[in-house]
Parts: sequence; C-alpha cells; structure tokens
Amino acid sequence: MSRFLLLERQLASSVDEVVRDYSKSGSFALGSLPSFEVGYLVHIRLLEGYQFAKFLEQLPFAHSKTDASEWIEFFAIDSWHHFLVHKWRYDFSRIYPPKT
Repeated sequence: MSRFLLLERQLASSVDEVVRDYSKSGSFALGSLPSFEVGYLVHIRLLEGYQFAKFLEQLPFAHSKTDASEWIEFFAIDSWHHFLVHKWRYDFSRIYPPKT
C-alpha cells in the first residue's frame, strides 16, 4: 500500500482530470478510469475533501452561493494540493510505513 505515496505524485494530473470531470457531471463510469490506481486516488481525494468540508461546515462561515462543481474542485483539487495531500501522506505512512 505504501506504493500509493509514490504513485500519488506521478498520477496527480490524471486524478485532477477525473475529479474535474466528476465535478461537472456528478458521476463517472468505473470502466472510464485510466487505471485502478487512479480510481483509488480519486476515491481518497473525494473522501479527504468530504472530511475537510465537514470540518469547515462546523466553522461560522456564511452560506455560499458557489455551485457544487466549484466546491468539488476546491475540496478535491485545490485543497488537496495545498493541504490535504500532506495530511494524507502523514496518515497513510503511519498505517503503511514505507518498506526499508
């Protein structure tokens, strides 16, 4: 499983593309994913983005007029590259330490 720590960097742009498509359509066919690895990393991004959104929901922000596709891209792409990827790498490496 620790191979995903290395793969994430290599596949980041492919994952971004799948997330962008998903944010616009709200769905994707499993057969349309480039690989199992990309699909797994998309799942991780959406899950981490969702958890981050739930955290922010507890803060006293005003209601936003932003549409769902923009929020999905914010939580699963922008937030991923600036914050969530580092949290995920830390959490993941604690569960699946790199082989030495």
